[in-house]
Amino acid sequence: YDALCEACRRGDIESVETLVTGYNIDVNIIDNFDYSPLILASLCGHIDVVRYLLENGAVCDRDTFQGERCLYGALTDEIRDLLISFDISKAVDSVQPFAAHIYGLLNRSSPVTADFIISNTYQDQTLTYPVHKFVLIARSAMMTSILQSKISQDTAKDLTMYRIEGSKFSPEALKSQILLLSAVLGVQDLVSATYNLIQESNFDECTDKATIVRRTYERHKECNRLGQKDFETFLKTAVLPSKVVGKSDDDKLESVAGYNALRIGADIIIRSVDDDSGLVTLYPVHRAMLLRSPYYEAMFSSSFAEASLFAEEPLTGEAVSKAPVTLPITSLDVTPQILEIVLQFVYTDQADIDAADALEVLRVADALCLDRLKTLASLAICNSDGLSGKNLKDHAFDVFDILYAGWDYGMDRLEELSAKHIAQFLDEYKDDARLSEAILRSAQRINERQETDTIELIDNIRYFLSRKYNLDI
Repeated sequence: YDALCEACRRGDIESVETLVTGYNIDVNIIDNFDYSPLILASLCGHIDVVRYLLENGAVCDRDTFQGERCLYGALTDEIRDLLISFDISKAVDSVQPFAAHIYGLLNRSSPVTADFIISNTYQDQTLTYPVHKFVLIARSAMMTSILQSKISQDTAKDLTMYRIEGSKFSPEALKSQILLLSAVLGVQDLVSATYNLIQESNFDECTDKATIVRRTYERHKECNRLGQKDFETFLKTAVLPSKVVGKSDDDKLESVAGYNALRIGADIIIRSVDDDSGLVTLYPVHRAMLLRSPYYEAMFSSSFAEASLFAEEPLTGEAVSKAPVTLPITSLDVTPQILEIVLQFVYTDQADIDAADALEVLRVADALCLDRLKTLASLAICNSDGLSGKNLKDHAFDVFDILYAGWDYGMDRLEELSAKHIAQFLDEYKDDARLSEAILRSAQRINERQETDTIELIDNIRYFLSRKYNLDI
């Protein structure tokens, strides 16, 4: 966070982007002197940094002390106008895309991934909700106890669906009833959020609208963060420990993986092979989470075996997915280590990527159309020491591998990193045949000929040379 504040003071937009995107820093935290990154960028007159922070979740509310400092301390009228144009409704929560996917599962009509029915009867009217067992296990301590107590090998074949009769509460229940229900279900963050809502509602009549809106936004953001944390715990304690490792000719692998899948509500198995050891690893996972990838969304919405094995069964007007007796197995051409990074991202929207694995993660993320994971992988490369050091022999990365990866996967920051590195060590690379080949490939990337053409790689190297020697080219 201190590095982010310093970058905002300097106006270093590249460092700001790296810190915000790569480390998921809350851009609204204030330091010991009550300065936020947005205030620092505004005071120092860096409009590009101000715009980036606003587009990535920074809040400037003129009705608060922090908002007033930001507005009245803006160095230029242009920055002040930009701050005013961004009200709180335009702020972006970095967790929101992940939260939106989870919420969207309730209303997704195709493919149907709900495998559980919860019903509630009130005044002779029964409401049914198709839900996902694994979400209930991840978020509710009570549901975990209920669901997992029903699972054994003897009853595995009867686990198509359950029906739980809800309490006799109205759909328009009072906040106090929601508080009681969330406490019973063991959803602790909902307990806290509801209690705070009750406390705040007592003062709503004498509280200005801007404060109410801000509190609602902050409460919503906190609930998203806590939900993400629950899924992270679920991944570490349930999904990854359910994997099965063995030899490819072991007949028991699939049956053990299938039983583990029942315990966590998984409905598909991903197979990964370690070429060095020859061992096969089976991961029971959930189609509902794999749908974050457009690749898997297309697979599960098609006539592929991974989709056709599932049957949709209606129950009181709602459809749920009936898992087949033998779960489908889909293979992914990656090592188990890389696959676990992909699963971490799919389940938590975060990824711990070592620099040594970053290029392979980038390749897989591109194949699965996971753009944010591609960004995280490229940041892992840019933030590593793989191209540092005064001697080329000490570098962990081949700069041309990074350059070609940037071209192949559309990552501009990798192209810039490569050009900057080549400019820094131009004396060592000038007679290297690989540089000539890279320049030729860069020239071939020109789609339409113009009256005056330039080669992108040459331009980038020239730019970084001008910065290195303080030249005005």
